[in-house]
Amino acid sequence: MYNVKSLVENLIEGSESDKEKAIKIHNFVRDNIRFGLTRKLDLASPEYTLENGYGHCNAKGVLFVRLLREAGINALHHFVTIKKDILLDAFPYTIYSFIPPKISHSYVEVNINGKYIRTDSFCVEKALFQKLMSKLIDENRFCGYGININSKCDWDAKSDSFSQFHRNLLEEDHGTFENPLDYYYEYHSYKHQFFGIQFSIVLDMIGSMLNGQFEIWSNSVLNHYRSS
Repeated sequence: MYNVKSLVENLIEGSESDKEKAIKIHNFVRDNIRFGLTRKLDLASPEYTLENGYGHCNAKGVLFVRLLREAGINALHHFVTIKKDILLDAFPYTIYSFIPPKISHSYVEVNINGKYIRTDSFCVEKALFQKLMSKLIDENRFCGYGININSKCDWDAKSDSFSQFHRNLLEEDHGTFENPLDYYYEYHSYKHQFFGIQFSIVLDMIGSMLNGQFEIWSNSVLNHYRSS
């Protein structure tokens, strides 16, 4: 089990500003947690995500915020829904076909010297991101594989940077939350959607009986891109 406090202390050692700390934490979450699905989906705790090594946008965002706060940096979860088109060809088509047209997404607002900077550029690890962007460019597509043509995976903690969110994909803006569980369990537009918290609970129960097979199957497409 990861000790979050010790992890953060090691990550930010030698940093002289909140900006430096935030960038180091961002890059750790981006490159040490692979973009993908787990059986816990939105129920994944920071510790679970660290142990599992995989996470989608919401899970990686929850980890990012936890590490930032441990470093003394305030941050908020900003929830939206976006078009599912961004996930085309990122996961097995069976999964994609069951996903509703609007999917839950979150980015993080990080307080750097009194200004909130928005980012989700930690969602896809850099090595994979570069391969996926090349595919989008070669295929002349706006989005797919979990990113869009305007995506970035680097963040300077001075300006907004997104690897998944884009205004052209936005469906609904649900605002900021201190605690993601307040959103998952209380916000009507999330609570009652098919891939809401009830689905995460059921999938966690089923996935626990499959001994890791759900993760192997659901992430098989992305892992193929990683190895190609």
